Amino acid sequence: MTNIKTITPLHCHLFKKDVTEFEATTTQMDSIKEYPERQQLDAHECRRALLRCKACEQLYFYEFLEWIDWEDGNDPQYRKFIPVADERSADALNDLSALEITGIRPQLCVDWPADGDKQAYWLV
Repeated sequence: MTNIKTITPLHCHLFKKDVTEFEATTTQMDSIKEYPERQQLDAHECRRALLRCKACEQLYFYEFLEWIDWEDGNDPQYRKFIPVADERSADALNDLSALEITGIRPQLCVDWPADGDKQAYWLV
């Protein structure tokens, strides 16, 4: 993990704003690079990409995970936005499992569990 350079995006509006109201879309971002889809744990869908903030050009490694809720059909979804210094750092993050990524800081998490409301928060 020595090739991973995360940064605290003090200049980015996503870091400055109250993220509890954060809309979990990537419309505020440009997609720079899509990583090949691969199976993560028991995820129904896993998307990873390198994104760039349209407002300040901060790079973010992005991960989207969705699991199938076989009982109620309310599939839980989890998104992570990890600010990175460069594309090489994002490539190194892509080599990690979803579980390993949970330990990387800082990261903006947008969680929508099957039995709860959507939450957005920074882990620093």
